[in-house]
Amino acid sequence: MKAKGIWVILLAGLLFCLSGCMFRGTDELFDIPRTSESNQKLQAKVQSIIGNATGISPVSGSNTQTLQLVDLDRDGTQEALAFYRDSSTEWPLKIAILKQDEQGNYALFAQIEGAGTDIESIEYKNLVEGPEQEIIVSWQVTPTVHTLVAYSVRQNQVAELMRSGYTRYVATDLNGDERAELLLIQLESSDPVGNRVELYTGVGGAMEFHSSAPLSDGLIALQLWETGFLAEKIPSLMVTSEYAGNKYITDIFYLSETGLRNLTLDENTRISSRTLRQHTGVSPIDINKDGITEIPITRSIPTYNGTGSENFWQITWMQFATNGTQKAVLSTYHNNSDRWYLELPEAWIGQITLSRQEQTSSGERAVVFSYWKGNPQVPPVPFLTIYRLTGNNRDNNAAQNQRFTLWADSDTIYAAEFLDSSWNCGIDQTKLIELFHTI
Repeated sequence: MKAKGIWVILLAGLLFCLSGCMFRGTDELFDIPRTSESNQKLQAKVQSIIGNATGISPVSGSNTQTLQLVDLDRDGTQEALAFYRDSSTEWPLKIAILKQDEQGNYALFAQIEGAGTDIESIEYKNLVEGPEQEIIVSWQVTPTVHTLVAYSVRQNQVAELMRSGYTRYVATDLNGDERAELLLIQLESSDPVGNRVELYTGVGGAMEFHSSAPLSDGLIALQLWETGFLAEKIPSLMVTSEYAGNKYITDIFYLSETGLRNLTLDENTRISSRTLRQHTGVSPIDINKDGITEIPITRSIPTYNGTGSENFWQITWMQFATNGTQKAVLSTYHNNSDRWYLELPEAWIGQITLSRQEQTSSGERAVVFSYWKGNPQVPPVPFLTIYRLTGNNRDNNAAQNQRFTLWADSDTIYAAEFLDSSWNCGIDQTKLIELFHTI
């Protein structure tokens, strides 16, 4: 993709946006189906600008086409942005911005230039006053060093609004003004205590540093950074990091009256201890679809032999509010290897143990739920089995005994069976289907 033939991808991206047509080969670089005169004019103009330079694509993010069409000034006509590398210049990374007139003719409006090895990513967001969209570019200086720059394209000129190094970033509306703020996650390898999130906001027609808040001390590596909502439906940034001992921790940031705040950070321990948990392969999500993001907090489900080697986890999903309070809304058991999870009824909490069964030859894997209050002298009482069935005989296996189907597709059947038990688990077949979910 670094060769000149990358322009096949450039034009494929263009036609994907405009017509859905594809190309015929690298020997016909700009000889594409003539879907419109405007397309032809754009092709010719881009080729004249690029010359012998190399077309490139942003490395990551949601905008990775080599040629992108965006209505930056919100006038109803899309601008075209072409990405390329000209290694003969001091600033080799280029973004050409082309505007279209009423006759459909494209002209080079401006060039944005950067130094480094690649364009890491690009986003288009309204950052400052006015309807226009700004251009947020991450320049990859080295594989581990990036510079984030926000550009304004207004009044017939391109202006740099802010520039900063960063580890990761998120552009989102934190304060409800319908414009995005920039949240920069900064990891300091030489001073881990300095790990933080910085907030940049639009003030008039400029971007300014607003405030910052610390990340938990002791993190090993970032794992996930995403926007969410607190209990009051207030936007937040949730940063999940890896900790020692195969643990995860989530720092929750929101914009308070005094500035950016880490809601979950304990001022004494300097970590968000309330969200510290065992790694179970689940992440913060809106688990109950109420518009609020829940944090998964883990608790080991004890096993009958007392070893805990089966590694079963009860996950309690917690909502956090800006006043620091937290509320449990749901408990689940997640089986990530078999791609399903079950909402646990309240009456089951602290009353069950789990075990696994597997018949490799028939493509049958199962988890058995048993009533057990933790007394090692009293064996558990099985009351429910949930099966994942694959293989050619899955339909027959799903119909065995008293099994019933929870969910099925063309490759997999999830089935369940209530077992004869002296314990009333409190749910029936209909309720179990409601509580069962695929991942």
